[in-house]
Amino acid sequence: MAVDVGILGGIGLGLAAAAGQSVSYFCSKLFVIRRGNAVLRLVVLGHLIMGGISLAVLPLLWRPVAPELSVIAWPVIRASLFYLLGQAAFFLALRYDDASRLSPLLGLKIIVLAVLYLIWPVVHLTWIHWAGAGVSVVAAMMLNYAGQRIAPAAAISVLLACVFYSLSDWNIAATVDVTLRYTDSRLMATLLSVSLSYVLCGAVALSLLPVAGVSSLREWHYALPFALSWLTAMVFLFACFNTIGVLYGNLVQATRGVMTVVMAAAVAKMGFVRIEPVVGRSVFLRRLAAAMLMFLAIGLYYLSGFKKV
Repeated sequence: MAVDVGILGGIGLGLAAAAGQSVSYFCSKLFVIRRGNAVLRLVVLGHLIMGGISLAVLPLLWRPVAPELSVIAWPVIRASLFYLLGQAAFFLALRYDDASRLSPLLGLKIIVLAVLYLIWPVVHLTWIHWAGAGVSVVAAMMLNYAGQRIAPAAAISVLLACVFYSLSDWNIAATVDVTLRYTDSRLMATLLSVSLSYVLCGAVALSLLPVAGVSSLREWHYALPFALSWLTAMVFLFACFNTIGVLYGNLVQATRGVMTVVMAAAVAKMGFVRIEPVVGRSVFLRRLAAAMLMFLAIGLYYLSGFKKV
């Protein structure tokens, strides 16, 4: 089978997005620890920072593309609002459990996306797609029994996050598709789509600032690592979805579970046990095995012949 450079590039973009997200999870956990489970405060501050960065670069991106607002507004609004709901649900889950246990569970997004494709059959799903969904279920079950059982509140919050993130992903792909009508540059279309989405997220965060009750400049400093790592990951993610599609992109993204498990072990070994507690070797290996199952779906999908979904 000939190597498709474009597909490999899309996989690389997905892996980069997964790495950035894994780093952001630890940054968010650190903020929650420092500021006493101030989840809303992190969401608001992080997105104000990302929105400010996006607003600063938007004039540089708008001129060469200039899509009509009436055309691009709805996919951007849907992608942004579903994303914010997903973020809030996942940060809520971090109050009850560790990032290394919760991150691989986001692989269940694949099942949600497969169901969405059944409800709106824009493309026929093959057995490979369903095999990937099945692998995600097995991995999630293995993870739930790797050490202590995941708290019910955390599990419910993660499932809600999966639903909201999946709806956001669907609209991310639509947003980039719209911007591509106005430019031949995938890079410009991706950057514009990210900027528009996070300007809107920043506006929503600004309206919530009085409710969040930010008390000091130090809190902005604490939120900055999360904001930078997440925004960088989103640039890669938007590009990934536009290159290999939402479903395959999420299969690749599921590797963040592997990355998070490995990073968690390194963080705990360095002594930062408040961020990630030390676990036994057997628990670590079971978690890693569960997360590694996600690679199986990626390989099957690639070897069976690629179809953008």
